[in-house]
Amino acid sequence: MSSQVCSRCRKRKIRCDLQLPACRNCRLADAECLFWEEALGKEIPCSYVHSLQQRVASLQLEIKNATDKAPATSTSLRGRDNLISAHAPEQGYHSNVVGYNDVPSPSRTSYLGPGSSARLLERLTKSAVQWHSVNNIQLPKNLLPDEASVMIRSQQLQGLWPVDMTHDQRAELHSLVPPSTQRAIIENYLDKVSPEYSLFSDEADSKLLAYENPLRWSSSNPTSPSAFAIAIVFAISTALISRDLDSNLAAISKRFREKVQIISQRTASSGDRIETAKETCAALCALAICELINPVSNQLWDLLGRAVSTMEHLREGYRLRGLSLDREFLELELSLLKLESFATLHFRRPSQFCEMRLKTIIGNLDGHKQLLEELNILPYLHAIAQKLRDVPDPSERLLEELVPLPLRIYSTTSDISIALATVYTALHPLFTASETFWNRIFDDALPGLLQLIAYSSLTIIDHVGRLNANNKVLSVWMTAERVLEFGAI
Repeated sequence: MSSQVCSRCRKRKIRCDLQLPACRNCRLADAECLFWEEALGKEIPCSYVHSLQQRVASLQLEIKNATDKAPATSTSLRGRDNLISAHAPEQGYHSNVVGYNDVPSPSRTSYLGPGSSARLLERLTKSAVQWHSVNNIQLPKNLLPDEASVMIRSQQLQGLWPVDMTHDQRAELHSLVPPSTQRAIIENYLDKVSPEYSLFSDEADSKLLAYENPLRWSSSNPTSPSAFAIAIVFAISTALISRDLDSNLAAISKRFREKVQIISQRTASSGDRIETAKETCAALCALAICELINPVSNQLWDLLGRAVSTMEHLREGYRLRGLSLDREFLELELSLLKLESFATLHFRRPSQFCEMRLKTIIGNLDGHKQLLEELNILPYLHAIAQKLRDVPDPSERLLEELVPLPLRIYSTTSDISIALATVYTALHPLFTASETFWNRIFDDALPGLLQLIAYSSLTIIDHVGRLNANNKVLSVWMTAERVLEFGAI
């Protein structure tokens, strides 16, 4: 860092401990830790510097391992096994998704989420190598490192935000985004995000398209609830567009995200506590969605925790005023519940909010058939995850009981919905993380349960492929983790 104190601590004239990825003061305030880089002439996230340091350490370790181990051209099965096992699971927080047999060009490193993906890949690769060795079968080329894969690993990590800013940071946003582009951004949100996470009422969503120049209107009415909604919609939609379609919008997306961050930190006045709490909760959910799209702060879990607390205060506000829960409240709570559930299942953590609210909210979903089916399975998914944590080596009878009788399938020729497939794939840790079952994967006679899980995994992978073709995958890193696990099956 060119300056020995972060921007926030400098403005407040307080001591900065210079910790990465964020100093103690910024962590306590739940604020993004930034510092001014004179060479670039702009503020840089400390988390970005931290990721670069981790990358440098990882590359140094790879160089050390490469010099200590035997050359990759060795034909010994034992040497190949050692070479593959040289990469410790703690190193693998980033994985290069590439076909070793046919590499057209170097691809950029992609973040897949927590280190469980790397450990899964290592376990699968080592087991495959061991199986080939025991059965005296030559290793296929795709299990051996080659020059192309080494070249890809040696690439420099690209920045989270493009260095070449396409606009003046001081310029008004409505002067940077033409009205036609603004409308396309709103339509992108209504098409890809709103059906999954409804942060506003249907009336508020339709009102977004009524403005000729939404950003100019919101700049003239900055305290209006519609202005807050516009900022949230643009933050989410530009994050998606900059990731999937046009990276030039990344800087604009960052500015909208900062606006939403400010909304999430507002304090309620005496006259509008309920409305302010709604806006704060919607802003926190929006920041969580942005983190799903582009994980730059590593604060997804903290954001959801703050959103849950705000939602509970909002519920209490309704009760104290004697108000019945309106549709807007229920839709917002439902969106938060989905976010919390998916994050809980991904990180394999318990959630008291999910346990309390899942059963009660399902009764209020008349007319939402697809959503009802989607939420109905969440209690079973949480129960399966909890059981696998408590009983790592379950009996056959317990395995059968993990899937409720109405949800069971008995043949891989049966039609299966995405919801049912999700229930069966929740059992995959039995085979991807259990030493008891792992060696059975390469047997000729696969267990029937594994066949059903594999069939369910294939169903979901096909579904993800269709979503990806239409740029409707909201969280690439969460989805990539799931596809990786299901592909291993």
